[in-house]
Amino acid sequence: MGVRAIPRHLLIHTIEYSEYEGNDGWNDTFAPYYDINRVRVVPVSRLKRSSNSEGEEVSHVVIVDKVNSSAFPDFKIKSKIKFQGIEREVVDVKSHYEFESEPHNYEVELR
Repeated sequence: MGVRAIPRHLLIHTIEYSEYEGNDGWNDTFAPYYDINRVRVVPVSRLKRSSNSEGEEVSHVVIVDKVNSSAFPDFKIKSKIKFQGIEREVVDVKSHYEFESEPHNYEVELR
C-alpha cells in the first residue's frame, strides 16, 4: 500500500515554471515559462535576526504532486516560478518519497 496522492481539491493554484539552464559567462539562461496546474502555494514567514537588525522574511512553498499536478519536472535551484504575476527564485527543493525510487511530491521553496 502506497501513500495516496494529494487530493485535487487542495491543489488550487497554477504556477509558471522557467528552468535554470546555466550561465553563458555573462548571464544566467532560462528555458521558456510553462504552466503547471493543480499545485498548492503556501506563504511562509521566518524571523531573521542579525547583530544589527531583526526582520521578517516572507517566502513561499510550492507543493507539486506526482499524480494530480499537470507536470512534475525535476525542479532545479536558481529556476524561476511566477505566481500571481510575481517572479520568485527557487532556493531549495525537497523531494518526498514513499517506497519507490521516484518522489511522491516536491516542496519547492521560493524567495
